[in-house]
Amino acid sequence: MKRNGFMVCLIILMTGCFHLCIEYPVERQIMNVSELYTRARFKCPARSSHYRFVIGLPYINGKCDWERKPPHFSGTVKVVSGTNVIYNLPIQETKLTPCNWLTHKHNLDGWIVDFKQSLTNFVIGNEYEVQVDLADNPDTTFSLWLCYLGYGKLDR
Repeated sequence: MKRNGFMVCLIILMTGCFHLCIEYPVERQIMNVSELYTRARFKCPARSSHYRFVIGLPYINGKCDWERKPPHFSGTVKVVSGTNVIYNLPIQETKLTPCNWLTHKHNLDGWIVDFKQSLTNFVIGNEYEVQVDLADNPDTTFSLWLCYLGYGKLDR
């Protein structure tokens, strides 16, 4: 009887640990951008890591285009906390990396903004302002997403 109780406790403990150790991708839209200057606020999500900003562009002719060239606009994505600039990422064709992170669930072609820049200065629970400043008006409205790994229970 003691052995069965121990096994039940062990199974419950292992199941709980499994739920805490699951990592899963999350995509959260921050804003739509159609003007030279756009800004929005977001709160850094709990149980998260490995942040990247991704530009989402609508499909051409309703289909994903793996051969699509990077968008031709340029500017910056700035993240501000109070008066402190946390990140100042350039939006440049040469620094955009294509990805499929927005393809299946959101029907968008995705472009990671400066993949080599690690976004590690976010503090979970803090609120930030994101400012997108473009050199020219974009040809089409695009969206800016915060993509990251969530962990813990799969509660999306």
